[in-house]
Amino acid sequence: MGRKFTVVASCDFPYLWRYNLLLSCEMCDAAGERIDFAYEERRTGEIGCQMKRKPADWKPSDVVLSTIECDHIRALLYVNPHTMPAGREVEALPPFEVRVKVTDGEEILYNKIHYVDQRGGASISISL
Repeated sequence: MGRKFTVVASCDFPYLWRYNLLLSCEMCDAAGERIDFAYEERRTGEIGCQMKRKPADWKPSDVVLSTIECDHIRALLYVNPHTMPAGREVEALPPFEVRVKVTDGEEILYNKIHYVDQRGGASISISL
């Protein structure tokens, strides 16, 4: 019997609008073969666009992906900056937190905070 996974990436960083988020997920059977693939993204701007301010219609929201019934998943969350922070001092640009939570119905399978570099972004890999 398989599971239906729900993967949620959430963040309350006030400058999250400077980043594009892409959540991809490979769904596999018990033999490890891919049976489906899905992705969700929140794109705010093109890489390198250097927006001066948050878009008027931008609202913070979770990136959520739900799977078909499968044995296990391999998920990747990419947090890619399209607008660099104005500051250059490393101490002034601490990493920000992104929480990734994976559930199967009410059962929490994964719930972890990952730290994202403000200039470099992040690539977060999860296999369950």
